[in-house]
Amino acid sequence: AMRAAIRPHRRQGTQPTAATAPALRTPLTRLRFRAEQAPDAVRDRMAGDIEEMDALISQAMAFVRGEATAERRDRFDLGLLVDDCAHGFTETGAAASLTKTASMMVEGDPAALRRAVSNLIDNALKFAGSTRVSVFQDGGDAVVEVEDDGPGLDETELETVFEPFHRGERSRNRETGGAGLGLAVARQAARASGGEVRLINRPEGGLTARLTLPLAV
Repeated sequence: AMRAAIRPHRRQGTQPTAATAPALRTPLTRLRFRAEQAPDAVRDRMAGDIEEMDALISQAMAFVRGEATAERRDRFDLGLLVDDCAHGFTETGAAASLTKTASMMVEGDPAALRRAVSNLIDNALKFAGSTRVSVFQDGGDAVVEVEDDGPGLDETELETVFEPFHRGERSRNRETGGAGLGLAVARQAARASGGEVRLINRPEGGLTARLTLPLAV
């Protein structure tokens, strides 16, 4: 009952984003065409800015979809999904290694959970340059851990970074900036499937992003 009462208020908060983000695609498409006609000296920089804006729009739309859509419940192998996700990063040259994997049957929205795992891996790569991914069972849960050797986070930020539009790195650098929605989308997807995402500072340095989902009965 409480969730039903809160949902309309959350939806009102995301309505401006839902209305604005898709509309921005059209002017971005026009900018892409104009950038191709720009002088060589500025063409690459324009293309980079356009791609950055496109990525921010995609994050915003993913967040809105998670807020507005009904839960999807499919039975699938989380181990295979994570393996495929990590492989997609390594194919592009990213230092993402799958150190441990196992077949883990869960129930949830595969597309949303793929975004969640991708966001966790991408986050580790941005801040640490490399990451190690593992999939294993812990009691009645399937667990995905994404470890890095980066700077970690202040203990006070381990929860606040999950707030929409909050960024642990506040620069406007294209590589480490962003809309601050990646972790919010990841936790949103996990909770919609009965799971959770937490961040844990590693004693030896770095950060562990831990996604847990109940094993399918």
